Amino acid sequence: MADEAVKEWNVLQRLAEVQRRVTYVQKEKGGDLKYSIVTHDAVTASVRPHMVAVGVLYYPLKLAVLGQNQITSKTKFGERTEHRCEIHMTTRFVNVDDPADYIDVQAVAHGMDTGDKGPGKAISYAMKFCLLKALGLETGEKEESEYDQEDRQPLSAQETTLRNFEDAVAMATTTDELRQASDKYGKELGPLKVDKIWKADTIRVLRDWQARMAELKKFEASKPKANGDALAEILDENGEIEDEDEETGEVEEERPFPGDKPQPGTKARTEHDARERAQTAAGRKPAARTTTRR
Repeated sequence: MADEAVKEWNVLQRLAEVQRRVTYVQKEKGGDLKYSIVTHDAVTASVRPHMVAVGVLYYPLKLAVLGQNQITSKTKFGERTEHRCEIHMTTRFVNVDDPADYIDVQAVAHGMDTGDKGPGKAISYAMKFCLLKALGLETGEKEESEYDQEDRQPLSAQETTLRNFEDAVAMATTTDELRQASDKYGKELGPLKVDKIWKADTIRVLRDWQARMAELKKFEASKPKANGDALAEILDENGEIEDEDEETGEVEEERPFPGDKPQPGTKARTEHDARERAQTAAGRKPAARTTTRR
């Protein structure tokens, strides 16, 4: 319930009164961090009692996830993989005595966590940002960072090369794309292959490339070689025309087209006639002949 003195005020007047009452938010030690920060809870504790007093309710109105990805970095404790979530959030400040009287404040924020708390951290940061900026509060922070940057070290050039090459190999869907990856990173991988520190990792990614190349070559060799999708439907896996009997499902062996016989008196005609006699002797009907009158 709002104070009686502010019953007739609109939402802007009420927020201005909160600004007058709260001018600074004290930083505090953030968990195991080496420095003090202005936390979401600290801002809420400073602002909420005065929001209640002047009759202003605030809450997340809209939330959109802009992206999620993983970030791997080197620390003094080893390699660390964190999940990063970036959001866009709209916070609404409402006059409790007149719900049609409100303002919206927007913020973009991201949260990082080694577990599943990245989205929650992003929401908390966005809400803290909306409160601080809507009320113009001072914090004394030089950097809006909620994790220790001093523990992080960027990946070395060698690690970056290996990771980029691994990604290119994993995403390749054709042998041409694999060759492009080889051309792009080959000069950088060469020195790493003979380096004592990077040799094992380099050989591993090169073997992955070879295995992927063999896999894609086999796949591409099995695809029908046709000039169009319509032709592919009547070709077998080797790109040949398949003559299948609709009733029996058996594939008939290709026979010579009538009239497609070698010229008489040639070696090819002699061999052709010998094959027909052998087929007749085996009980198979020879191909139809055409009769030429002279």
